[in-house]
Amino acid sequence: MNIDTLFMFSHIVETGSMTRAAQHLHISQSALTQQVKTLENQLGARLLERSNRGVVPTAAVEVVYRAALDIHELRRKMEQELESLRTDARILRIAATHLVYTYALPCTLFDLKRKFSSIRLETEALSSGQIEDKVTAGKVDIGIIVGAPHDPGLHQTLVFTDRVCLVAGDRFPCPSTLSAAALYRQPLLMLAPAHRSRTLLDDRLRRMGLELDRLDVAHTFDSIETIRQSAINGFGLAFLPYSTVKKELFSRQLRIIELEGFSLEHEYHMITRAAGNPELTRLLAYLEQTLSETIC
Repeated sequence: MNIDTLFMFSHIVETGSMTRAAQHLHISQSALTQQVKTLENQLGARLLERSNRGVVPTAAVEVVYRAALDIHELRRKMEQELESLRTDARILRIAATHLVYTYALPCTLFDLKRKFSSIRLETEALSSGQIEDKVTAGKVDIGIIVGAPHDPGLHQTLVFTDRVCLVAGDRFPCPSTLSAAALYRQPLLMLAPAHRSRTLLDDRLRRMGLELDRLDVAHTFDSIETIRQSAINGFGLAFLPYSTVKKELFSRQLRIIELEGFSLEHEYHMITRAAGNPELTRLLAYLEQTLSETIC
């Protein structure tokens, strides 16, 4: 089976159009159609059906597409490791939550590269769950997540904590102090339930005796940045880590609302699949020492 054919097939699935995929791949549509037919013959399964809306995937597509992504990832990793052998540089893959990626890593990576000049860094921002899965699978060397990992087999180190604050826009009509019951009457801007930070927040609110289904969750978002900007614009109250709002608090775009009985600190853990590589151990120790000091 040709790996390039799998790549072409993945492109068709992602674009949803044989025509667009052919344009992006810079080949003719007839040639691309022939590649798909060859792949179908090799697999003994029908993958794509044509319709007026474009390409319609069959039930077999999910299985093949998921496997194709794994194969592409293995190929990418192989090519990177071969390149590192040619250039005598080790590739270190770091994945971090969006908060750490945005507010901590930019100020840390320069010193990291200067101290470990033989290492080539690759970084990406993912959710804590995605990061843990990639570390477990060996696709990421170092992960930085909120909360402790679910996998007890991972090596973990607490690198810093960040207090969660309830904030509102400076002109948002809300008292500076709220009782727990008064929170029911305020519109809230929240992360989507799939995020681990949201799970930790929900658990804390439950322990305060609040009924989550009675909260007025006006909007849910997948991005802390979107929530912060929405709070600045006066769309509601938001629970946000202090590191993400300290500049806006100083400039008085946001203000802290004291919620009686509420206290929550997010603990950020650095996780790896194994401890024992001397170079990786030194790098972990450096990150442990500097991350908490380099929040931008």
